[in-house]
Amino acid sequence: MNLFDLIQSSLEYGPDRPAILFYGCTVSYGQLVSAARRVSSKLRALNVKPGDRVLMYSPNSPEYLPVYWGARMWGRFSFQSRPHSGRANWNTH
Repeated sequence: MNLFDLIQSSLEYGPDRPAILFYGCTVSYGQLVSAARRVSSKLRALNVKPGDRVLMYSPNSPEYLPVYWGARMWGRFSFQSRPHSGRANWNTH
């Protein structure tokens, strides 16, 4: 069982249970998976193919996980960059 399977089973067990708690913001498993599916659909609409890289440029926030899971859900490889790291640190290979 991988982490996505665990999230999916948590969704089935209790979609209203909290998945993310972040400085007073609560996101349920149902909201997390729903948002990840929307991200995945948008990536497909943008013609991002399985195996493509997706750069996530984001501070620590609750929005990070749905984007991460949306990219991973259909085989996209995602990597992260924090805003303070600067463009010079991005791997362009």
